[in-house]
Amino acid sequence: MDTFALPLLHMPFPPADPNPAAKEAEAGMWPWIDEMGLCPTPADRERIHATDISLLIGLLYPAADLDTLTMLARYSAWVIVIDDLFDERISNVGPHRCYHELHSVLEVFDGHSPKNPVARALADIWHWTTSRQGPSWQEAFRTHTRDAIWCHYTHSVNRRSRQLPHLEQYLEFRRDDNVAPPFLDMCEPATATDLPDTIRRLSAYTELVHSAGTWIGLCNDFYSLRKEREGGHHSDVFAVLQTYEGLSLQEAFARTSTVMTRCIERMQSATRQLLAHLDAVEAPTQIRADTQTCIQAYQNVVQGFLRYNSQAPRFTDPKPADPQSRAVTDLFRQRAG
Repeated sequence: MDTFALPLLHMPFPPADPNPAAKEAEAGMWPWIDEMGLCPTPADRERIHATDISLLIGLLYPAADLDTLTMLARYSAWVIVIDDLFDERISNVGPHRCYHELHSVLEVFDGHSPKNPVARALADIWHWTTSRQGPSWQEAFRTHTRDAIWCHYTHSVNRRSRQLPHLEQYLEFRRDDNVAPPFLDMCEPATATDLPDTIRRLSAYTELVHSAGTWIGLCNDFYSLRKEREGGHHSDVFAVLQTYEGLSLQEAFARTSTVMTRCIERMQSATRQLLAHLDAVEAPTQIRADTQTCIQAYQNVVQGFLRYNSQAPRFTDPKPADPQSRAVTDLFRQRAG
């Protein structure tokens, strides 16, 4: 595809130093991947290598201890595996199979035994996190993960029908589709915090998470543009703007950058509101401290995704599609061990 100049994205949040334990955490991820059966072929392993998990977790979770960071490496790998599996294989088969396989993964949240490696890995992550986080966090993570995973079904239907959502619908969809809210949920185990429901139910808190999530999704659209377009996919925000507003690609870049700046402004406004809400609900000292820690952690995740997307080989040097050497293994045809 032609080369276009990406705009300079507004980013007021200062970068944190990367987590020094990231490489060690990534090393601890690989035995788990093998145990779960997530990467049975060299091509599957290469896709995880290209993701550069240590770069991702080091930037997103700079304060996490080694044990937690290792779990976050495993979780990040699981996200990449399921994204590639559906994006490059299952969603192309058709909506009915996509629906069935997604259901087989998510039913582990209801206590069902995993039937395939993808579900087995999620069950293991769920067990680890629920042993550390309380009911309010568990409900949020479960809801956010379900919302994110079901987006693959919508993708499959959109491909079959050749339809694109309008901009507002797309922005809401992209927030979930990019798995941004679950990545933000993981800030709590990463910082040894566990926000109570009295904070999580506040509208300012929801606005903070949603604004951050939308920004992360649009940032990914910028940096995955080359990979997606060369793979024949035209379902990003730029395609939406080109289709419904008649913009050129460069004009769509500028429009999206403006939307992203507004997301940052909404994050800042929501932060001010949330801090004021702490006074209104007479939050105890520890809850105030934990909330402020999470606010900072969300900023780290947003800033971290900006740096990660601009550096990760998955986006900077995407490999050309090759059905013979790089085919994604159909993990749903393999039984959970």
